[in-house]
Amino acid sequence: MQKKKKILLTGSSGFLGNEIFKFLIKKYQCETIPRDNLRSYKKIEEVILKKFPDVIINAASIVGLNNSNINKTETKKINSRLPYNLAKFSKKFNFHLIHISTQSVFDGNIENDLYENTEPNPFSFYGYTKYLGEKNIVLNTDNFTILRLPYIYSNNFKNPRNILSKIFSDINNGSVNIFKKEISSLISVKSAVKTIDDIIIN
Repeated sequence: MQKKKKILLTGSSGFLGNEIFKFLIKKYQCETIPRDNLRSYKKIEEVILKKFPDVIINAASIVGLNNSNINKTETKKINSRLPYNLAKFSKKFNFHLIHISTQSVFDGNIENDLYENTEPNPFSFYGYTKYLGEKNIVLNTDNFTILRLPYIYSNNFKNPRNILSKIFSDINNGSVNIFKKEISSLISVKSAVKTIDDIIIN
């Protein structure tokens, strides 16, 4: 019988991270890194040395334009410094790092098509910290995958991170607020999780 791959996950309490964990725990030896450990290089290393994962999935993030602006120091630690530390460990301990990034690394200019080699140009502090996290990974390990996900939706309207929750809430309140002209592709949380599983398999 083939041995189950060992997966470590950050951000398991978030909208996407929780769905990732619920799916992967059925197939793999999947465990989480507590959020309190994510700010410490030493504590992360201790977990890795104890578990020796095949893959680490980094779904931890300080999200939202307002939230990231209010908590700039914490946003830098989680969105930029954490990916740097995980990339260093990826090279040192030879595991594959799957990093969840965002479409916000781009400026939202609807005149320009986006490709994998399109140069990011973040317009917000949140986008800048996520882009810096990407750069920290690219410069410090070769064993990685970066997923730039757009808005994520599911059929769970109780979760405030579900983009459909906000849309339906606005409709029920009698008005839909649009803050900027934007074109975006939505992705279901199931599709995002399946993509991550495909990366692990391959």
